[in-house]
Amino acid sequence: MLDTFRNADDELFNTLMCRADFIVVAKNIASTPRFSKDGKSIYTINQLKVEHSIRSNAAGRIPNVFDLVRFGGEISEHGQTYRVSSPDFPPYAIGASYLLFLRTGDDGGDQIQAEDMLIEVRENKIFPDRGNKPRLFSADTLDQLRQVLAASETKKACPVRYR
Repeated sequence: MLDTFRNADDELFNTLMCRADFIVVAKNIASTPRFSKDGKSIYTINQLKVEHSIRSNAAGRIPNVFDLVRFGGEISEHGQTYRVSSPDFPPYAIGASYLLFLRTGDDGGDQIQAEDMLIEVRENKIFPDRGNKPRLFSADTLDQLRQVLAASETKKACPVRYR
């Protein structure tokens, strides 16, 4: 890891970058809410399609289309609407594209996990979600982000892989 950071956002970005097996921009093409097995909660299965692969730290490949599960969602049945939401887990919007820091399952399985933050991407620009976006080393576009990642490789910002 880098020895010094300009601010807390730099340190957060470095941590996200180092933990990620893949960094991609993916579009949410479908969302399917489901009740949990006990019926007390709702989760949503989001189907995402990779638009840009920014970086890969893993030997494998991320599928072009993959599922991510997020807490929360809304289900209407029998004239009732059930909704579970949290500011910590805002939903992915259908048709929107997001910058995702992805990890494969700790057990080496096929499950894909993402950091619990939304960083929307529109027209090559990186946008905050409700002001919660780290500044990403002052990168406001995908091109700037690629430059930051290339520079971090030169500086060996992640000498040891960690989760």
